[in-house]
Amino acid sequence: ESGLPGKQVYSMLEVTEDHWVLGVADRGVWHYFPEQIPRFVQDTTLTTGKVKSLFRDSRGWVWAGTEGRGTYIHTGDSVLHLDRNAGMLGLFVKDFAQHENGPVYLATSDGGIQKVDVVADSVVRSLDVTVINRTFGLPEDRITQVETDPLGRVWFGTRSSGLGVLFEGNVLHFDTEDGLPSNGIRALATDVFGYLWVGTDDGALWSTSDGGGSWTNHFEGRVILEESIDVAIFAMFEELPLTTLLSAITIVIV
Repeated sequence: ESGLPGKQVYSMLEVTEDHWVLGVADRGVWHYFPEQIPRFVQDTTLTTGKVKSLFRDSRGWVWAGTEGRGTYIHTGDSVLHLDRNAGMLGLFVKDFAQHENGPVYLATSDGGIQKVDVVADSVVRSLDVTVINRTFGLPEDRITQVETDPLGRVWFGTRSSGLGVLFEGNVLHFDTEDGLPSNGIRALATDVFGYLWVGTDDGALWSTSDGGGSWTNHFEGRVILEESIDVAIFAMFEELPLTTLLSAITIVIV
């Protein structure tokens, strides 16, 4: 009745307060303008398939990760498509992350991590894709989440092999033997203080500030992790300590 093109929304991205981008099941990408009529407008320049993840990079480009069709990039002037022809190995794109003005990292559930270096000035010169998978040292190729931190590290979560981090060409791996409550990672976020927050299959939220190996459950019994339509949601239902309030704001993820 409100004009939403479908009942299943896989992903959301806030461009401005009055402009949201939605990935709608089997209906592609839609723009939502709460103060306009019509409120929902389809983006016909992008894919009409399942968009499972959306991301806005430091250039302002919008990246749409699909289920089986790779990634579409809206630069503002044109639309680029990253698939096997462009060097992508994984085509089921679950998440994106980027250090400021750096390469964009794509978490894929069928091909590990894809690192995309963009060479562009007034026009896009090239999109160079580097595949980081098990041959590079990843514990598995089913990557669920990817996140960067202020120290230049790239964290990634796997479906069943725990948590990993890329740093200076090396891969470190953490699992239940290192203190994680589960090896199934559903959500990652870095807060304003540089702490890494990890949501697992067990519904716990853990953090570390020293690069791994020291894990603390800050919200035992008070933070749950749900999964709906393959989207991880951090749900908090008790008052948070004042010192963690800013952290909490940054890690409420839909």
